[in-house]
Amino acid sequence: MKQIILGFVVLLLIAGAVIAFQKVYVTSDVPGTTPSPRPNLIVHSPKPNATVTNPIRVTGEGMAFESTFSYRLRDANGKILYENNAMLKGFEYPKYGTFDFKIAIPPNPTAQLTLEVFEYSAKDGAVTNLVRVPVQMANDDTTKVQAYFLNDTMDPQQTCTQVFPVERIVPKTKEVAFVAVSELLRGITPVEKNAKYVTALPERVAINSLVISDGVARIDFNYALDSGIGGSCRVSAIRAQIAQTLKQFSNVKEVIISREGNTEEVLQP
Repeated sequence: MKQIILGFVVLLLIAGAVIAFQKVYVTSDVPGTTPSPRPNLIVHSPKPNATVTNPIRVTGEGMAFESTFSYRLRDANGKILYENNAMLKGFEYPKYGTFDFKIAIPPNPTAQLTLEVFEYSAKDGAVTNLVRVPVQMANDDTTKVQAYFLNDTMDPQQTCTQVFPVERIVPKTKEVAFVAVSELLRGITPVEKNAKYVTALPERVAINSLVISDGVARIDFNYALDSGIGGSCRVSAIRAQIAQTLKQFSNVKEVIISREGNTEEVLQP
């Protein structure tokens, strides 16, 4: 019997030593949960089932291949309303990087939405490290903004600088300039396409920051702003679309465009 008890004690000591050397984490996002290995991506805000306004601010931390991860917004039916990717700041394995971005809610959303933050596998393109956060719209109030596009029917000379507004009815927002440019980045709708509107902006462009002060709007975009584009006409058209979309607001007289903080080499022919 003494040998059995001694053996049991030894097993307990070994188990305790193993546990002591295991690194476990409890995410602060879910108080009271059982300790578990820390996930690759953690969303700090919004919290699950939170009430959100337009745009939705998303913050968190994580680690990802080449510091790049993806995010998207789905409606109550599972339809993808918006998808893009973002970069982690300060990521250096095993230290987590951080993220902080905004998603403008598109026109006619459902009251229930789901934010998804995840990675696409470099091996086979499968979705990995998926985090889902269900949220609720604050209300169904709306506001009107304009986004400016090219239209050869209205500009038969194809000047590359003449752009024309289309109206979008979006969920009510205090950040109308941000939401207006976000609508510009979404591109044209099927109805607008039939009316001959087109955009010069490439896909996957996202706003890093927008600050309006003393009549000047300083807007910074991600790397996609001038990725793979060329020619003075297209560059001029992109500048015109962004500038006029911002200048619809009376507090904007001048627009300064940058890409990842660089104003000197952005949108060159």
